[in-house]
Amino acid sequence: MLKHVFAMAFRLTGQIGCRFVKVDAKKDPRAIRFYENYGGFIKITQNSDTIQMVVDLNKIGDEENSGNIR
Repeated sequence: MLKHVFAMAFRLTGQIGCRFVKVDAKKDPRAIRFYENYGGFIKITQNSDTIQMVVDLNKIGDEENSGNIR
């Protein structure tokens, strides 16, 4: 599903200037690790239920071109 989101975001980058993908991850260590390990999401804020995480599409694009995207 994330690969689909990244593909859609890359298409939008050229059309409207999309730069980041943001997720609201559950406060669950497994969920957080998943996003951190998949494309390098980083934590930006949190509330009582979720942790907001983002990934820079420019970094993902560089990794995708080098074959490092899972």
